[in-house]
Amino acid sequence: MADTPGDEADEHAQGGPNQPGGQVQGAGGPQGQAPGGYQRGPSVGDIFSMPGTMDEIKLGVGIFTAIGVGVAIAAILMSLFQGAGGALIGGILLIGSMALGPGIGSLLGLRQDDELEDQPDTIVYANAGVTTAIGTIVLGLVGAIGVTVGGQLAMGGAGGGGFGGGMSGVGTGGLGNLILPLLLIGISAGVTAALTVWIVRSLLTPNPVPPAQGAHQRQEAP
Repeated sequence: MADTPGDEADEHAQGGPNQPGGQVQGAGGPQGQAPGGYQRGPSVGDIFSMPGTMDEIKLGVGIFTAIGVGVAIAAILMSLFQGAGGALIGGILLIGSMALGPGIGSLLGLRQDDELEDQPDTIVYANAGVTTAIGTIVLGLVGAIGVTVGGQLAMGGAGGGGFGGGMSGVGTGGLGNLILPLLLIGISAGVTAALTVWIVRSLLTPNPVPPAQGAHQRQEAP
């Protein structure tokens, strides 16, 4: 028997023959997606959980650490063979290597811009900045420990002033006095790296090929 108009109206009011009664469609999007079709992208904090960004952070910090180890070994060797003069040179070498932190971070930022080209700009900026900041701090700490050890060896374990005595007391608790300067240097280096990526992404944006020109090139291709 054919449905009467009254029966059809009842089905629509109850949600249709194949839908639970009273259920309304269109109130929201798929599961995990906000109403209106909006889907939240990755945030800055996600750089510590995304495999690609974490790999870049580990690589960058590893490079900074390797430089710090090299500075520490050089400071210890120069202290052993040249005494207080070698310890002084080791301290100068540490300061010079930390001054190169922004430059090293900028180069790493350029690499991350290529490796993370499919990520949003804010993710790449944050990744370059965090990598360089942490790496610069680690470089300074590792190098300072080497200079401290070298200074103590140069003075026969008796300590002393200046770089020859372990960076003016670093070996006797002065490492704590380096924390604030290292943080400030690390932050400034991180800002430099992030700014480098911003400049690259802002000034060197690729020029899209017009559709007509792209179709013409495809027709001429063999």
